Amino acid sequence: TGTVDKQESGAPPPLEADAEIRASQTHHSEVTKMQHDCASPPVIKNGGVLGPLLANYKNGSWVEYACQHYHFLDGPSTVYCDHGNWTEQP
Repeated sequence: TGTVDKQESGAPPPLEADAEIRASQTHHSEVTKMQHDCASPPVIKNGGVLGPLLANYKNGSWVEYACQHYHFLDGPSTVYCDHGNWTEQP
């Protein structure tokens, strides 16, 4: 024989539980947002990023690298911020 829960299924949760749920959802969205941003792209020897170098980049952002005179890129010239990580770098 099972036990009977006296709280009706349509009744709202206690205030403490509601506050915990909201805090959990807020924390989850903050963590998710942080995971999508990338820090500044890596520095490369004898080259650098074209345009301004920012402290962080949104998911989907991209930067383009260029080399100093008499040097050549080994790898892609454009890298993308993909959920907190930069794609293959030169």
